[in-house]
Amino acid sequence: MSLSDVVNRVVCIVCPLPPPVNGFSEINHRMLVQLQVVSPVKVFDVAPRGGRWHLFKLFTQFVGTAFRARGCGVLYLPLSGGLRQFVDACFAGVALLFGFRIFVHHHSFAYLNQRPFYA
Repeated sequence: MSLSDVVNRVVCIVCPLPPPVNGFSEINHRMLVQLQVVSPVKVFDVAPRGGRWHLFKLFTQFVGTAFRARGCGVLYLPLSGGLRQFVDACFAGVALLFGFRIFVHHHSFAYLNQRPFYA
């Protein structure tokens, strides 16, 4: 991702952030800090907290943001493992629908070796 990719665009990051602190949430936080240096960022923290409605609320807020930024948005999406990939797919689908540029980041190659049906 370069500076020209985010200038004059709405930048959204959909990821789990600390707490809890683990390798995935920490690297997401570090990337958020770097993105904020070059552009304002809308954060959608999908860490598993806040109950069932928390994720639904974040998703509806993201849909609203994507609608307002259609054609000039950027989504930074660190991919989750396991069934949380379905959540990531929902956010990516909305971003595609509204013409966002999508930058995907992942840490694990386990799904390449094990090949579960959802990967």
